[in-house]
Amino acid sequence: PGGRTELLLAQEVFPVCAPAIAQKLKSIEDLAQTCAITDERAMINWESWFETAGVPPVTFLKGARFTDPMLCLESAIAGHGVMLGWQLLAADALTDGRLVAPFGIRAQSGLGYWLVTSSVKAESRKVRDFKVWIREEIEATMARFGSVNPEPAGAIAVERTEAPSYVESDIKLRQAGS
Repeated sequence: PGGRTELLLAQEVFPVCAPAIAQKLKSIEDLAQTCAITDERAMINWESWFETAGVPPVTFLKGARFTDPMLCLESAIAGHGVMLGWQLLAADALTDGRLVAPFGIRAQSGLGYWLVTSSVKAESRKVRDFKVWIREEIEATMARFGSVNPEPAGAIAVERTEAPSYVESDIKLRQAGS
């Protein structure tokens, strides 16, 4: 009550892997021949990503599970398989070429980064300065990320306009418990 929220960045999720792995991936179906790198605590798993992205699910022959997204990232960079990358988590590795997004399929996760302020402090100079700074940082990061990793020719861009059902149910649970 009495607070203000502002979406700073909606989070996209997409497969990422080392360039050597990407060379072997000609279609989504080729994912079955790779190792699925999974963050067990992530709010989106491979099954929900396939659904949200609107592509047929693939059964991976191998998998590696971690409880830390940075371990997933390092495993993907090392060429151990393919992970679902969150755009900000993977941005630096995509920018410097340690990772690539082999299919160009990006799905909206229904999640994001939000700025939450009290109504009383929302227009204070410190809050306004912080908003300007954080927006500039996000824009600079996303500009670097977008300019060095264009979608491959023939890539399919998929964007979900509503949150997946599991996100909506989580939001309803949080509202009911508030």
